[in-house]
Amino acid sequence: MERGLRRRPIRARGWGGAAPRWTRSASRGVSGVTNGGKTTLAEKLKKILPNCDIISQDDFFKLESEVETDQCGFKLIRW
Repeated sequence: MERGLRRRPIRARGWGGAAPRWTRSASRGVSGVTNGGKTTLAEKLKKILPNCDIISQDDFFKLESEVETDQCGFKLIRW
């Protein structure tokens, strides 16, 4: 088996004992400096790779207006 690729079965609902269908999946991370072209690279890869998805870390940040602060103005972190 190739490095970095794991095989996992895909089972349809009501799987009745038939042989599972196998597929390959892989994940890749792109890191770099601010304004280094990470998003541009990811978007170009998405265009040439079939069944590719982009999960951007920027989608998981709260807006500054959504972050609570205490009486002294310090940010409250609520995990």
